[in-house]
This record gives sequence, structure tokens and C-alpha cells, in this order.
Amino acid sequence: MFVPLSALGLATPPPATDPDEVRLRSLLGTADVVVVHVDLLDGAALHEGLLPLVARLAGERAVPVVVLAGVSEVSRREWSTGGLSGVHEVGADVGGRGDAVARAARTWAPRWSTTAAAGEAG
Repeated sequence: MFVPLSALGLATPPPATDPDEVRLRSLLGTADVVVVHVDLLDGAALHEGLLPLVARLAGERAVPVVVLAGVSEVSRREWSTGGLSGVHEVGADVGGRGDAVARAARTWAPRWSTTAAAGEAG
């Protein structure tokens, strides 16, 4: 049985005052997945800056966070502990990046989702 502490009145998060957090919370309200791009995913990027904030806020809503990294220097254990659901290296080659992004998108947005949308339109 899962009962959130907030439902018991034991913990209430303070209202967000950071403009980045307020904006992210509003965007996460309708998100099914969050995709973040970084040139380098290393220990610093995993624990400092906006990525940990995104992971924390998405985790509150059980929304997966996927990182598209030019280069990843962290292990699966490290990034999963950091609240990330997936990491895809897209490389530094800007010309080939579109293909890498498309492959990652197919992983997180399966074909049936685009088929269902096309069926509803027709």
C-alpha cells in the first residue's frame, strides 16, 4: 500500500519561488516524458544545475527523464540514481545528430502512439 506523506499531512513542500522551477512545474503538468539535451553528461551535470531540478520535479509526477548527451561519462548506476530513466549518446557530429535523436525518440514514443494518432485523424 502506498500512501504519500503529504496525504497524511506529514510533509508539505514549500511553494516554488525559483522561476526555473515554476516554469518547469507548469510544463511538467502535461508531459508524458521529459527530454533534456546536454553536450556532456558527467558528474557535475548530473548533480548541479538544471538537470537535477528536472529529475526531481519529474520524479514527483513519475514522469521519465531521458537525456540526449553528446558524450556521457557516467555509468548507468550513476544516472539512474540521479533520477534519469535513459541516456542516449548522440555524439558531437551535428550532421548525424538528427538521426540519433530520431532513434532515441522511437525508443520513448513507440510506433503505436503515432499510429493511434493517425487513426484518430482519419
